[in-house]
Amino acid sequence: MQKQTSRQRTFILLSLAHTASGLCWIVPLLLPLIREEHFQVDLADRNPRSVWERLGSKTLLEKARERVKKILNEYCPPPLDKDTQRDLEKAVREIYEREGVPYTPIPTEW
Repeated sequence: MQKQTSRQRTFILLSLAHTASGLCWIVPLLLPLIREEHFQVDLADRNPRSVWERLGSKTLLEKARERVKKILNEYCPPPLDKDTQRDLEKAVREIYEREGVPYTPIPTEW
């Protein structure tokens, strides 16, 4: 049997919800699916033109660039676990030695 997509499940549940008896038990099942299916781009400006102009008339590209800068400035990668850090350090050391470059370990604590 073929697995249903969330869109197909949503359609089936919405169809069932049209019956009065189905409405009371179907709503809790529908909410997670509606959240999956509904996507709204937050970069797009849905304000009237006058409001958009008053807010600075930023283009979609300008808003996207600002978002990228914000994400890159605020992102802090999670620390590597000890085993991964050790394996990475070993691999880098081997590359340095193979290329004849003096190796200085990068401090893990700042």
